[in-house]
Amino acid sequence: MNYLLHAGTLLAICALYYHFVLRSETYFTLNRWLLIGSIAASFLLPLVTVPAALSLRVASTSVVASTSVDPLPALPVLADLPVALTSVDLLQERTGSVTTEVVATDEASNVVGSLTTEVVATQWVWYAYLGGVLLFGLRLLFQLALLIGKTIGRPGYRLGDLRIVELDGEEGPYSFWNRVYLNPGNYDRATLDCILDHERVHLRQGHGFDLLLAELLLVVQWCNPFAWWYRRAIEDNLEYLTDAQVLRHGTDPVHYQLSLLRVAAPVRSRSLVTHYNHSLEQRIIMMKAKRSSSRSGWKYLALPLLLLFSLTSFNAVAQQPPAPPEAPAPPPAPPAPTPAPAPAPNPAPAPLPAPPSAPAPPPPPPAPAPPAPAEGTETRRSWTAEIDGDRVCFAFVVRNNNGYYNSNSERCFPTAALGELPRDRIGEFSLTRESGTMTFRGMFDGDEGVGTFEFAPAAGFVRTVADQGFGTFDNRELIHFFFTDITADYLTYLRKAYDPSHDELVQVAVFSIDQASLAEVGRYLTAAGFDTPGLEKIVQLRIFSIDKAYIDELVAAGFRGLDLDQVIQAKIHGLDTDFVKEMAGLGFDNLHFDEFIQLAIHKVDAEYVAELASLGFEGLGAQDIVSAKIHGVSARKAKEMMDLGLEFDGLREIQDFSIHSVTPGLVRGLRDLGYTDLDTRDFIDARIHGVTPDFAASYADLGYEDIPFRTLIDLRIHGVSPEFVRENRREGDSLRDMIDYKIMRHSRR
Repeated sequence: MNYLLHAGTLLAICALYYHFVLRSETYFTLNRWLLIGSIAASFLLPLVTVPAALSLRVASTSVVASTSVDPLPALPVLADLPVALTSVDLLQERTGSVTTEVVATDEASNVVGSLTTEVVATQWVWYAYLGGVLLFGLRLLFQLALLIGKTIGRPGYRLGDLRIVELDGEEGPYSFWNRVYLNPGNYDRATLDCILDHERVHLRQGHGFDLLLAELLLVVQWCNPFAWWYRRAIEDNLEYLTDAQVLRHGTDPVHYQLSLLRVAAPVRSRSLVTHYNHSLEQRIIMMKAKRSSSRSGWKYLALPLLLLFSLTSFNAVAQQPPAPPEAPAPPPAPPAPTPAPAPAPNPAPAPLPAPPSAPAPPPPPPAPAPPAPAEGTETRRSWTAEIDGDRVCFAFVVRNNNGYYNSNSERCFPTAALGELPRDRIGEFSLTRESGTMTFRGMFDGDEGVGTFEFAPAAGFVRTVADQGFGTFDNRELIHFFFTDITADYLTYLRKAYDPSHDELVQVAVFSIDQASLAEVGRYLTAAGFDTPGLEKIVQLRIFSIDKAYIDELVAAGFRGLDLDQVIQAKIHGLDTDFVKEMAGLGFDNLHFDEFIQLAIHKVDAEYVAELASLGFEGLGAQDIVSAKIHGVSARKAKEMMDLGLEFDGLREIQDFSIHSVTPGLVRGLRDLGYTDLDTRDFIDARIHGVTPDFAASYADLGYEDIPFRTLIDLRIHGVSPEFVRENRREGDSLRDMIDYKIMRHSRR
């Protein structure tokens, strides 16, 4: 425990020094190695033992040693306590010693009790720390598993010197170890080139090692706030270093900075990867910062000297072996005892109180819980924006430094409501609504801007929400009330018309269902013949972007009388007019809605129907085609088997080959062993029962060759292995005899 505290203290010193002295320097490569070296120094220096001549702790240690000769009073032995005295004189003679011993025993009990409490408390703190190490270690392994799964499960290819893993959706680009993860379809060619140049620097310089080291640091020092600060410093410096390298290679700074703004996509909570759009505002500032002069080099020498000086103050001191003590002088001989007169009889003495026993140790305190992530000081709120005519469209990102919380929103506001926008310099502007005020800080370059923001809820609005009976909401929820411009009048309307719960009201805010859009949904649903839906169903319609145009499209495609659940199902699986027309062109023009849904779910298209037709299967029904698609029937696999001379009796046998994973290797292997007359059903049976070429050949060492295929099947079914045959056969036994013996288990001896 002392070692971890020592290492954490040194890490805090390094973090503070970097933050206040080196963070603004543009020697990014030197900063990188200093940050990594400081981690190593923080964990290695506590292991060093300092000679006494160099330590500042020697003097204080000597004083403590001189005053700590007898730290604990000696506990008296129970046999020495006078609990059965029969003489008053002897009692009086021993009274002083009895009192002294009882007091000593009480003091010892107090010391033992306090030490026991400290030991138990220390144990619980240690258990809590180990629990945190386990938790954050599992978190790190989970992040690695996600990246490995994405690498394996996504299509990838080589582009020049880079290995690309394609993503889908709006997930922003990032890199890890030796791969770049992105969705090329989201970017134009120029922006994609900037992204690849940026990620190429990350990969060539091995920045993934830095982030992995920082994550391991968090596992060991999870309860140290400076460790979280330190990890952020490593990540920021890597981005500054990469930006500087990209610009040094001749990339236009303005074009590169605008590409950062265009790729301001949501940042996922993966701490092991280098994100292209990390800390946009600060990176742009550092790109425009003046290059540090050589005179600032002394700053990089001061930190190592400071760490070396810590050796004299914090580290253990090498102990000199103590000199042997001088032999004490022999005690004087005791005087000869003088006979005492016989004592007069006295009443029996009162019984002495029993010596106090040591108090029982108090119950151990509960283990301290790991510190909860602070919402206020660790939360970053950033925005990027684009001016579009008379409005400004923002992308908001709220993220905790530790990755526990991420929120991404896009909203457009009238330009006139924002006031004068700062250009060519960082400035502030604000927007006030009934639910609160949002203050923006940043700047615009042309029609694009970037910056940070803060949101302050209106106290009166918060009271109104509570008075309406909706309860309390935190700032993360109230900011969506602001985005959707929910007012007190709208709350009153919702309460009367829908009586929403707390969570339903949050969904209304998050999915931007304002009063005007809510009224519009009601109108077009009524016009389409639907009953007035509940608020939950309206939220689902908004989530899946179902509007009047889509409902009209379904009606035009011939789907009348659907309920809202079926409409939502159709939208989820991509059922639209084009798909219906494509299926009609294939002869599926009189299908039920559920059959169309099955075709859409399994992505049956004209290409797949033509693929089956090339195998000779034409005129199949929708159910047969769906079944073939479910079981992985493809023309490539079927033709590969046909090229081996296999003949399939209908689509069902091809499906069975696919279901049971009959491979060309199995077919060739068995044929090479002489099984050339097997048909498709035999190969399916072989795959079901595990009859492989290796299994068939394993009996050759026992002298069994040219084994009938059905015998191989029976050997597998009844578990007659080569080991069983070797242990139980007699001279002249065939494999069929061994099968019978395994079944009957009768003795032949």
